[in-house]
Amino acid sequence: MKHLLFAILPFALFGCVTYKPAVKREIVKTTTINKDFDKTWSSIVKVFSEKNITFKTMDKASGIVATDEKKFDPFQNGGYIDCGQRSGNSISLDNGRVIYNVFAEKDGKNTKVTLNMRPILVQTINAGFGPQTSETECFSTGTFEKEFFDLIK
Repeated sequence: MKHLLFAILPFALFGCVTYKPAVKREIVKTTTINKDFDKTWSSIVKVFSEKNITFKTMDKASGIVATDEKKFDPFQNGGYIDCGQRSGNSISLDNGRVIYNVFAEKDGKNTKVTLNMRPILVQTINAGFGPQTSETECFSTGTFEKEFFDLIK
């Protein structure tokens, strides 16, 4: 009986948690827009504004836009972000957050635009010794970038 108790104890303390990691995909992060820099810049600002994504830094002269963190639901994020799959009764997916950075530069009569996003998932594992909070790197699926580039064209 004593040996059975020691065999069951770890499962009682930690529960059963499974994790399938996020998949890092090859995505298009840079494209050339067939508009001049000023029109492209206006489109970039408009798209972020329409999506309620606020700006941390915006410098037209250098072509840089950096956004504030935007929270996202790890289960309902429009298919933009892959944070892997987790299951188990002792895990809590608190929230996700993402930061977008854009670099736009003149390319003749066109504009070259690069979009990077950095999504992070905050999770809490309720282990037998108290909750442990950690951050997990997530990856873009490429869907947001495609939609973004289509909207600024």
